[in-house]
This record gives sequence, structure tokens and C-alpha cells, in this order.
Amino acid sequence: MSTPQTGPALPPAGWYPDPGQPGLARWWDGVQWSGHAQPASLLTPAARPAVAPRPPLGPGWRKLAIALQVVLATSAAVGLVSGAVSIWASRVIHGWSEDPTTVEIGTGEAIDNAGITVTVAQLLLLLAGAVLMITWLYRAHRSDRMNPAFLKHGSGWAIGGWFTPILSLWRPYQMVREVEGAASTGLHRSPLVGLWWATWLLSTVAASVAAAMMPDEEASSLDDVADIADAFAVDAVAQGLTAVAAGLAVLVVRHVTRRVLSAPAV
Repeated sequence: MSTPQTGPALPPAGWYPDPGQPGLARWWDGVQWSGHAQPASLLTPAARPAVAPRPPLGPGWRKLAIALQVVLATSAAVGLVSGAVSIWASRVIHGWSEDPTTVEIGTGEAIDNAGITVTVAQLLLLLAGAVLMITWLYRAHRSDRMNPAFLKHGSGWAIGGWFTPILSLWRPYQMVREVEGAASTGLHRSPLVGLWWATWLLSTVAASVAAAMMPDEEASSLDDVADIADAFAVDAVAQGLTAVAAGLAVLVVRHVTRRVLSAPAV
């Protein structure tokens, strides 16, 4: 009985010189060439700095991404509820400024209670979302799924970038972009990331304007009451933008997570 012949064995998965682009190395997955490439010089030990190997992403990172998306989606829903409460408050208080005889203590207390409830919920969700987002971003940025050629900042900025004054206006955005780019070796980058960050910044500005419009002390005149109504109207816009930003963040996390999980370990 003759032994059936098989084709030549394929090389194992790894980085190899790109057959079509001199100077580049491309990832061979063991069966075919992938879309992941990097400068060939990075494959030369002499040209590569002696650094500790990047830690593996770990199986729990995907679950972390799912938990983050759940918190962000919940934040979007609560933001819409908060916006609705602000619209309600604005209309009621505006009516009071036009006709003080319509003031109802019970309605005012109901507005206060609703406002406190959504504010507490938002604060808790913000805390949970911040912890999850920072952990998700930091672990991805320092993992072996990142192509070092596309990283410009240390992984510590995935944490510190959120808390550094002024720099926090753009560094978190840059870190998300780095993870997206280093996982896809600079391939097409989604406009979702920029749209998410711009919407988040707009919501922060709108919330600051609404807070500044509130009278410093208890309303003592009809003009103060009207100012409060206007402040709630602006706050409704801020809450709407916050909800949109949270919804976009869900899409961003989903998009970047897919990129990272599909990237080969470097």
C-alpha cells in the first residue's frame, strides 16, 4: 500500500518579509498572508531595543469590554431620562416665572426628587464606566496585540491622560486612536472615534454653561426663576449630548475591541 502524497508543509505562523513590498514584514497566519504589516527593521534583533515582552491580552479582556458596553449603554439611557427631567423642569419653572400664582410645592418637590435620583444614577455609572474604560484601554495598549511601530505614548497615559488638566481634553482620544491603529497596523480608522470624543467635549461644555447660568443663591425674583428655567433648558441639551456620546462610546468600544482581538500577538 502506497502512502498518499501531500503538498509541501506551510511555514508556521509568524512575521516574514513581505513578498510584494520590500522593506516591510507581513504576518503569515499559517495559511495565508494577513493585512497586518510592519517595518522589516523591527524584525532584526540588532535594530530592536531590549525591552521586556509585552504581556498577553488575557481571556478576561473581552468580558471587560462587554461590561463596559453595558455600562455605557445604561448611561445613555439614563442620560435621556435626565434630559427629559430637565425639559420638564424648564417648562414648569418657566410657567411659574410668567404666573407665580401657579407655583405648586408638590411639583417642585417632585422635580427635585427626580433630579436627585438621575444625578445619583449618573454619578454611579460615571464611576463604573471610568474604571472599566481606563482598565480596558490600559490593558489593550500594553498588550502583545499592539504593533510597537504605531505606539507613540507610554501605556501609563491610558490612565493619567484622563486626569491631567488641559491634556485630558485630547490625550484619552489619542490613546484610543493608538490602540485602534496599533491593532490594525495603521489600516482604515473609523470616524466614530473622533465623533464620540467631539460629542463628549460638547456635552461637557454645555453642562458647564448650564451650571454657570444657575443663580448663585436661592431665587428671589422672577428674573432668577426665569434664569433657572433657561439653565434647565441648556442642561437638557447637555444631557442629550451626553446620551449620544455614551451611545457612540458603545460603538467605539465594540469597534476597537474587534480590531484588537483580530490582531496577531507580536
